[in-house]
Amino acid sequence: MARPKLKKTRRNNIYSYTDTKNKKKYAYRYKYYDSLGKRKELYKQGFDSDRDAEVALAKLICETDSFLKVVENKNITVSQWMDIWFESKKNDWAISSKKLAKQNIDLYIKPLLGSYKLSNLDYLTYKKEFIDELLKTKSVNTVKSAHSKFLDAVNLAVRNEVLPKNRFSSMTISKENEKKKKSINEENDLNFLNEDDLKKLLQFIKKADDMTKTAVIWTIAFTGMRKGEAAALRWKDIDLQEGTINIYETRDHLGQREAKTKNSIRVVEIEQNLCSLLESYRKKSIEKKLEKGVSHKNTDYVFINLKTLHCIGTNFVANILISVYKKKVISKYISPHGLRHSYATILCGQGVPIPVVAKIIGDTPNTVMVYYAHSLKEKEKEAVQILSKVLL
Repeated sequence: MARPKLKKTRRNNIYSYTDTKNKKKYAYRYKYYDSLGKRKELYKQGFDSDRDAEVALAKLICETDSFLKVVENKNITVSQWMDIWFESKKNDWAISSKKLAKQNIDLYIKPLLGSYKLSNLDYLTYKKEFIDELLKTKSVNTVKSAHSKFLDAVNLAVRNEVLPKNRFSSMTISKENEKKKKSINEENDLNFLNEDDLKKLLQFIKKADDMTKTAVIWTIAFTGMRKGEAAALRWKDIDLQEGTINIYETRDHLGQREAKTKNSIRVVEIEQNLCSLLESYRKKSIEKKLEKGVSHKNTDYVFINLKTLHCIGTNFVANILISVYKKKVISKYISPHGLRHSYATILCGQGVPIPVVAKIIGDTPNTVMVYYAHSLKEKEKEAVQILSKVLL
């Protein structure tokens, strides 16, 4: 039935109209937005007085305010809530974190859980349909990443009284075959080179016909910086007289931006061999620019393709390491981040204090302890013997 033409009255949300019998009647019309931002309305007509309509609306609001919230929350799907969570958090994240969260939502959470009502999703269903299903084809770390995003979204739902509690916080994730693999050859699975392999890499790459390859590998290997930090370096960030590099930005396929954390912003000292290499590379860069009629500026990127003068791409370092491994220069393949791990591992193994290592690589001491504990095993053995040598 079509609504009659309504006229506002002096009472909020109360309207008058003339019915088909030409009698004056009243209606209430209450507009609101649900938790998904959709506009909704409560409407009822047929009241004999504006007072009757107002009392009915007040009673309805009083009785159903919490009920409406429960009904709305009960109908929210996982897909809808993940969108709400993402929108509420995205401005707090770095670009890379935002992209990772979006990937987890679009690739894993929505396809496997999106159609479930958030309030109806239970622990066993979540484990079977999401965790166990992902573990069939994805690594434990990938599954843990997706799980952590979902947990954070559920925690937001609890804080906003959309859910009474987080049913999934006690979930543990493991993959039996990965445990066995690590127990068989734990060190070989770790993403770092031992001292011998790293020496071979540095000696081999120093003879490369492309000086950019030499410069970038040596810089990462001797400073422990991330590949994105190396790609973001400009000549103004390097003081070859003082022997320091100022690290405060990162660059990848998403562009250049401020370093990920406060700890990542740092000044690192570099030793003389690397200083000499970078000075030679700087002269080579200037020479190549002049050949193409391009003037050198202090704001230019450090690591460039010497033929095109373009800054190095995101896969530049990875391609070098793949090539070196295929030529059997090193005994195993490591990722670009593995050079950073190699640097920190060697420093820890040589007894450099953990807070010092953390400051140099731009991490926290706790992170260094977690990721580089394997390099401290020999030092632990030495420490056990110290007291007996002193006292006995």
